Parts: sequence; C-alpha cells; structure tokens
Amino acid sequence: SRVSITTESNLIHDCSTGLYANYEGGSNIGASGTPVFNNNLIYQNSSVGIRIRHSYSYYSYSKTISTALYGNTVSNNSTGIKIERAGNGLILPTLTMNTITGNSGRGISLENTSSAVILYNDIRGNGDTALYLNSSGTSCVYHNNFDNEHSWELYNDNGAAVDARYNWWGTAATNQMESGNNP
Repeated sequence: SRVSITTESNLIHDCSTGLYANYEGGSNIGASGTPVFNNNLIYQNSSVGIRIRHSYSYYSYSKTISTALYGNTVSNNSTGIKIERAGNGLILPTLTMNTITGNSGRGISLENTSSAVILYNDIRGNGDTALYLNSSGTSCVYHNNFDNEHSWELYNDNGAAVDARYNWWGTAATNQMESGNNP
C-alpha cells in the first residue's frame, strides 16, 4: 500500500526533532509513499529540523519512497535536514526553494539515498558541511546558494556522480571558479 503525508505551513520549534517521518514495514505491510513537507518554519530544535528515514528491512520486500521538501525554512537546529535509508529499498529526495541556515551541524545530510535533486535552495552559515551527499545514482544540484564558512559547501562521500553546475559558492569560491579552468 502507499502511504503519503503532507505537512504544510507549520511553526515548529524548541523540540528534540522538529518533523520526523519514519517509513518502515514488515513482510505484509507496505512502506512506500511520498512524504511532502511544504512551507514550514522549523527552528531551535536540539537535534534535527526535518528528518525522513526509510527503514524497510525485509530484503525481498524493498520499497521506494520519493520525498519532496519545498519552501521550508530550517534554522538553528543541530542538523537542518536529514534524509536517510537504513534498510532495503530506495529513497529519492527532492529539495526545492528551502532556506537552511545557522544549524550547528550539517545543513542538509542525505545518507544512503538515491539520485537526489537539490534545486534553488539557500544553504548558508551552517556549522559543518552545507550539503552532505552519500547517494547512489547521479544527483543534480543546481541553482543553489552555498556560503558555508566553517567546512565544505558540498561533500560527496561515495563517489557517485554529482552534477553541481549553476550554483553560487560564496564570493571567494565563485570568483575562483569563474577565473578559469573549473567545470
């Protein structure tokens, strides 16, 4: 069966985790769906602002989850957005027009996901990596604003292809890239 949730226009703050969707299932219970998080304001949570986890563990019953985050503001958490697969199946994240700023750890952490699409996000001033990718398949990272003073703007942790054209990487890095010999 297909289970979908839409969480929209909420103000969530001062919790452990702001929004958390955990998709799991057994041999007779389906675990597929499309969690959608739109236009939420999530801040000052002690752990993760938005966390989506796919933990389907039965090998022969792997499922695919497509998830969409659009127009959210996620700030001053430990980690801004964390999307992870901890079992079988696939999780396909799409993040569009979100503002992820001032988190003490990673801005966005995509762990064991597949073919992420990251478009038109503002990812700035996080304490650790702005966008951490551990994804299979080609991820598309276009038209985002990165400015991360403390660590990496984008860290690709598994060697899968990442198409990261048309982004702004902060003044110094963008000027260096525009001066020549950079993809």
